[in-house]
Amino acid sequence: MTAIDVEGLRFEFDDSWTALKWDDHAAYRHGLNGHGGTKAIDIFALRHQDELWLIECGAARTQAHRIAHRNARRTRNEPLYDEFVCKVRDSVAAAAWAQGRQSSATELIRYL
Repeated sequence: MTAIDVEGLRFEFDDSWTALKWDDHAAYRHGLNGHGGTKAIDIFALRHQDELWLIECGAARTQAHRIAHRNARRTRNEPLYDEFVCKVRDSVAAAAWAQGRQSSATELIRYL
């Protein structure tokens, strides 16, 4: 069983899953993180070794909280789906870049 906590939410993955918290992973933090405003999804998860899930999450809060904090977390005033697309693009690119460049990158091979 793997448990990953993200923004006050807990994700529990049984033994059929392999999961890692990507934006905390050394290959991301010491790799492409911060270069040109790259962004990251929260979790790479692989189910049954052949089903990849890219998980981006945030704690559900009241509408007033979302409105008050919406732009504080974004670098541009862009729709939420555009931010998600950028996070997926940047995460996949960073994982591919990190593969073979760091000792921790061997863990990423099963995701790519």
